[in-house]
Amino acid sequence: MFEDAESYTDICELVDHCKAMKLGDDYIFRGMRIKWPLSSTLFRFEDEKQRSDIWDETLRFCQWIKDNPSLKPFIKDELLFAIAQHYYSQFFTFNLATDVIDFTRDVKIAAFFATTSDKITTGDEGVVYAVSKSEFEKYFEEVGKLSGTSTPGAFFEPDLPKVSGSWRLENQKGLFMKDYGGFVSRRHSIWGIIGTRFVFKQTAGVTITDYFPEINEQLIYPTLNNFERCLSISIITLISGMTVEHESCLRSSVLRGAITFR
Repeated sequence: MFEDAESYTDICELVDHCKAMKLGDDYIFRGMRIKWPLSSTLFRFEDEKQRSDIWDETLRFCQWIKDNPSLKPFIKDELLFAIAQHYYSQFFTFNLATDVIDFTRDVKIAAFFATTSDKITTGDEGVVYAVSKSEFEKYFEEVGKLSGTSTPGAFFEPDLPKVSGSWRLENQKGLFMKDYGGFVSRRHSIWGIIGTRFVFKQTAGVTITDYFPEINEQLIYPTLNNFERCLSISIITLISGMTVEHESCLRSSVLRGAITFR
């Protein structure tokens, strides 16, 4: 299991402690509103058949992006999984699942995700995971040697296309940890070696923005850039089977901000 640090009275105390520790650029963070285990969305499914079916849906979605003429110029392989992780909409009847786990280089941004939810109840225990990137890379490499397998790195940061507007992933200082075959999800015994789970007490309605106003929804979810607008329109068209006329109306709604996506 992850080694739990002393529980903090609130998220501000936790963030202040992390800053005082001067963890440096080597550390990355993930915040969650409940003390859940660290796992990719794909390996939260225990049933292998269900996991396989959901993975097939994700791969079909990635292939659809590759085959979409308006999106293809922007796409590189690693970006596909970042898109699948984030850019499904409320129009999906299912949530795409991937074998990557979101992290950020900024503990305050991790704290945003740990405290911003209308499902939080006062007294809940939220968490922020802090992982030494270099130590995890070493462990990942050693396990590969012992098992006789070679896997290309434990993390990736997508090469984002140059577009007009901000990338959400850039604003969130995001990167992804790979969960090869449940590598991370099924090895909780390693976490005391390479990371710490900071636990804090939640207060309903209180978020990191109350302490650090610059960490807010506008920063985390900036206005869609040109690529994201095109992608969002294409996703809705794919799912709903809209006619060209309906797509034109939808495009207009997205461009003027009447429809947004998260």
